[in-house]
Amino acid sequence: MPGKATVPIIIADECDVMRTGLREMLRKNYPVLDAVHSHKLTEHLAMHPDGIVLLAADLPGLDLSAFTQLVKDKFPEACIILCIDHFKQEHLHHINKKHCAGYVLKKTNRRELGECIETAMQKRVFIGREIGAFMLRENANDEQPEAVFTEKELAVYYLLLQGKEVKEIADILHRSDDAVYQHQRAIFRKTNTNNATELLIYAFTKGWISKDDLLKWGRVIKERAFSKSGGKEKE
Repeated sequence: MPGKATVPIIIADECDVMRTGLREMLRKNYPVLDAVHSHKLTEHLAMHPDGIVLLAADLPGLDLSAFTQLVKDKFPEACIILCIDHFKQEHLHHINKKHCAGYVLKKTNRRELGECIETAMQKRVFIGREIGAFMLRENANDEQPEAVFTEKELAVYYLLLQGKEVKEIADILHRSDDAVYQHQRAIFRKTNTNNATELLIYAFTKGWISKDDLLKWGRVIKERAFSKSGGKEKE
């Protein structure tokens, strides 16, 4: 991104290695602060009420539900990105309630973390690829036995919903284009759909994604289709 952002990133994690790694990754583009416990984090937010918090779900002294509600009430301009070691069923509650602006695994890459931060700055919710795939699996495989997806198909499905092209997905997942094409064909076959727009509608009608995601990703897919057509609306 051009220049350096003025909104600070507050890294809240007791692990020195994790904080150091994130600081090195982010310091070129953002001012970065550290917090090793929830009290220090609250102090930082008092000084920077519009800060973006990279919050470790296992931070010492943290009651996740109480803290996210406190931030929402006391620092409404702040954004929390929850960083999770291992995604669990209990985390779905926080996503469904939209207590946080973003949800990513701690092992996420630089590209996804950057996208998550930029999305949070726009006051929109970002869900990491692997977490999104977990949510699809929980919702889809339990309710639709005729359309059971493999782990790799779910990862591709979630990225297709966001309007990603095959080559982009291959790059993100470190897979070949051919492998992604195969997963895409399997997904279309299992859902009886033919394109990303139909996949998006299918996921919404099954209750796998929210209306906000339907509208947000629908706009992305439409804009990309418009761009590929050379700026001409389809008849």
